[in-house]
Amino acid sequence: MHAAPKKERFLFSVNLLTANEPTADGRIYPLEELNKVLERFSKSPTIIVQEMNEVERRIKKIPVQLPWMQQAMADVVKGEIVDGDLVIHALCRHSREGSKLEGIIKGIGMENLRFFPVGYGEIDANKVIKPGYQLNYIAVEPKKR
Repeated sequence: MHAAPKKERFLFSVNLLTANEPTADGRIYPLEELNKVLERFSKSPTIIVQEMNEVERRIKKIPVQLPWMQQAMADVVKGEIVDGDLVIHALCRHSREGSKLEGIIKGIGMENLRFFPVGYGEIDANKVIKPGYQLNYIAVEPKKR
């Protein structure tokens, strides 16, 4: 009797941020900060991707700025900067949450999802991220229509 071959983890790539362009919430990440975020992907612990789910976080008293490991959907395995865009490559986990994300991506498509960084940092008067930004995790949610 042979063990069933382990299912390949689902790999996806997404443009997380564009240097010097406002994000959905108006924040601007200079290229230098994107390079620092990129460096973070090569360090432990890995950066995870998970649903934002603010309501459930409030109920369970889990601060929005911190990763919720039990809800991890994917792990960032690599990042790269392509023409000023920070592109991440992530593998969905072999878990209920990982399968959920894979299903959402295959079902509604990447273009209907918003991936965004969550971390600690300061912004200046022009909403530009100041040096020292610390990425904690990457959140995903359906785009608002």
